[in-house]
Amino acid sequence: MLRVLLFFFINGCTSFLLGQSTISGTVVDTKGQPIFAASVYLKSNTSVGTTTDFDGIFKITASIKENPDNILIVSSIGYETAYWEVSKLLINKSNTITLVAQESKLEEIILTYKDPISEQFSVNKLDKLDIYLNPLSNGDPLKAITGLPSSTNTNENSNPTLRGSSAVRSAVVLNGVPIINPVKNSQVNSVGNFSLFNTELIHKQYVYASNPPLTYGNSSAGLIEIESISELKDNQISISAGLANVGLFVSQRTASNNFLQVYGNWQFSKLFLELNASGGFRNIDHFRNKDLGLNYHHTINENTSFNTFNYIIDESYSAETQNFTYRGNQQTSTLRYFNISNFKKKTTDGLLSINVGLDIAFKKFNFGNIDSKVDENQLFTSINYKHRISPENTLQIGASSNYNSYNFNTTIPEFFFSQAPSAPSLTIADDINNHAIEGYAYDSHKFSEKTIGALGLRFNIPTGGQPSYFSYQGSLRYQPNNSHSFLLSGGRYYNYSLPAFFDTNYRLLDSYQGALDYSFQKSNFSISSAIYYKEETGDSVTSQFISFDKNRIIGVEFLSEYFLGDDFKVSLSNTFLNQKIRVDNAFVDAQEDLDYFIKATVSYTNPKYVNATFNYVGRPGTRFTPVISSTFNTDANAFDPTYSSAINSNTLNNYHSINLSLSRIFKVNEADVIIGYLSANNLFNRRNQRDRWYSSDYSTFTFDHLQPFTVYFGCMYKLGSFGNGPN
Repeated sequence: MLRVLLFFFINGCTSFLLGQSTISGTVVDTKGQPIFAASVYLKSNTSVGTTTDFDGIFKITASIKENPDNILIVSSIGYETAYWEVSKLLINKSNTITLVAQESKLEEIILTYKDPISEQFSVNKLDKLDIYLNPLSNGDPLKAITGLPSSTNTNENSNPTLRGSSAVRSAVVLNGVPIINPVKNSQVNSVGNFSLFNTELIHKQYVYASNPPLTYGNSSAGLIEIESISELKDNQISISAGLANVGLFVSQRTASNNFLQVYGNWQFSKLFLELNASGGFRNIDHFRNKDLGLNYHHTINENTSFNTFNYIIDESYSAETQNFTYRGNQQTSTLRYFNISNFKKKTTDGLLSINVGLDIAFKKFNFGNIDSKVDENQLFTSINYKHRISPENTLQIGASSNYNSYNFNTTIPEFFFSQAPSAPSLTIADDINNHAIEGYAYDSHKFSEKTIGALGLRFNIPTGGQPSYFSYQGSLRYQPNNSHSFLLSGGRYYNYSLPAFFDTNYRLLDSYQGALDYSFQKSNFSISSAIYYKEETGDSVTSQFISFDKNRIIGVEFLSEYFLGDDFKVSLSNTFLNQKIRVDNAFVDAQEDLDYFIKATVSYTNPKYVNATFNYVGRPGTRFTPVISSTFNTDANAFDPTYSSAINSNTLNNYHSINLSLSRIFKVNEADVIIGYLSANNLFNRRNQRDRWYSSDYSTFTFDHLQPFTVYFGCMYKLGSFGNGPN
C-alpha cells in the first residue's frame, strides 16, 4: 500500500513540475541600465509575479502550457508599461526587456478621470517616488515641498508657505476636500512639523505655487492638491521603527479593483531626547502622538467608484519656552478625527464627483496665564461635473459648501506683554462660525498642439452678513517642444483666515497675482524659473503692536538640476523675495524680505550600495523690530515694552544649515526588502537664530534658536510582492 501511495505521489509531483516553466530575464532602460524594483507578473494570474533585483533580474515560474497566449506585464514608476506575449519569450532562458521612459506631452492630457482639469497649470507634480527621493522630505508629502524654490518657509516646518505668502493664505486639498491645519503639532525636532498624510496613500501631488485653480476656493496664495491612489497593484506590509517612532502599514486587495489600506504610528520622545540632549533639546519635556488611518476604495462598476478615508490622531507636546519676558512650560494636546468620502461616476463625455469631508478636533493649549480649550468642526461638501465639450475644450462646473465652527473656552492675558500665571487675565467663552457657499466654472481649451489655456471664475452666495466676492483667473501654457515650456497666469483670489484664541474672528483676505514660469529639460539637465508679483490685502497682524493692510511681493526663482552619469545628481536653486508691508500708509520691509534663499543638493543614488544626499540651505536672517525701552505697569505687574518706530529695522544672523541623509536597501528575497536610513541635520550645529528672548525689564536679551545638530535613524521592513492579491 505504501508503495502504491508513493508511486502516485511521485507521478503527481512529476506531472506538476513538468507543467511548470521558468520565465527569467533582465529589465533595463533604453541606455541598457538595469531597473531595480520593476514589477513583473502574468496578466491572467496576477498572483504569479515578482520584482526585479538590484541588477534588474527577475524569475517567475508558471504553467505556461495551460496559457499559451498569456501576457507578461512589466512596469516601473516613470516608465511606460511593457506587454510581452509569453509565446514569444525564451522559456527557461534569459530575456532582455527594455522599458521606455515616460514623456509629458501636452496633447496627451485633455480630459482624464484621474488627473484634475487644471493639471497643466501646476508648477510641480510629484508622485510617491518623487517624495521619497526628495532629500528634505523625510518621506513626508508636505516637507517635500520645502525643497522647491517656490517654498519660502523660514521656520523649518511643513506648513505650505509659498512665494512669500503666509501659510494661512494657502490651501491643502486631499481628494477634493480642503484640510484645515494639515500638520501634526508634535515636534520631533522642536521646530519641524510633519504632515497628516501617509505617502504610501498618494497617487500624485500637484503644487500650484501661486494662482491656485478656481476649481477650489479658500486660497489667496497657493494650493497643494493631493490625490490618493485609485488602483492597488500589490499587497504590502511595511513595519517601521525609528529613534522616535514605530509604525505599521498594510495594503490588501479585497476583490477585483477593490482594496483596503490601514496604517498606524506611535511617536515617542525618550530615546530621541536622550541621544540628542547635547544638541540643544534640553528645553523639551516630551512629545508623543498616536495616529491611525484607514482608506477603502470600492469599484462599483467600470464607470463608478467610491472611496473613503478615515484618520484619527491623539498628540501632545510639552517644552519650556518664553514669550515677552515670561519663561515657563508650554503644553499642547490635540484629539482629532476626519473623514473624506468621494463618489465618482464616469459618463460618455464627462465625470461627476461628489466629495464630503467631516473634521472634528479638540485642542488644548496652556502657557502662563493662557489656558485655551477649543472645539473645532468642519463640514465640507461639493459637487463637480467635468464635461468634454470637444477634443479641444473641457468645462468643469461645480458648487461647494464649507461650514466651520469654533467653540472657545479660554483665558487670555489682559495685557499682551504680561503672561505670568499670576498676571491679570480675561475669560472668553464664544461660539463662532462661518459658512462659505460658492459656485465656480473652469474652462480648459487647447488652441493648438503647442498651446493650452484656461479661464476660471468663482463667486460666493453671502450668508450671515458676509460680503460678496468674485474671483477670476486666466492661464496660458505654451510648449513649443518637449524641452521648453512657458506658463503665464494671473487673477484675483479670496479666502478666510481662521480664528484663534488671540483673535476669534474670521477675516476675508484677498490678493492680486501674476506669474510667468519657464522650464527647460534635456536628458540630463533641467532648468526652471519664475517671476511673479502679488498684492495681498486684509486685516493682518504680525504682532500685538504692528498691523498692516497690504503686502506687496516681487519674487524671482531659479532652479537648475544636472545628472552626472547614472548615480550623481546636483541641484541648485535661489529665490529673490522683495516683500514690503504697508503700515500707517507707508511701505516698510517685511520680516521675510530676502535678498537670496539658496538651496543646494548633491546626491548619490545607487540602490545596490547606498543612497547619500548632502543638502545646504542659506538665506539672510529674518527682520524684526527691537524693543528700545520699557516702563513698569503696576496693573499688569510687568514691564510694558516700547518698540522702535523703525519697523523691522533689525535682522537676525544669516541662516546656514548643512544636512546629510543616508539610506540603504537590503534585499531579503524576491519580494521583501529592508530599508535602513540615517539623517544628520545641521551638521555643524550652527546656532541659527529664531527670536529674541528679553530679560524682565527688556534691558538685556538672549536668542532662541532653530534646530540644533540632530541625529535620527531607523529602518523599514517591506513584505509582499507585486500582484499577490485576488484575481
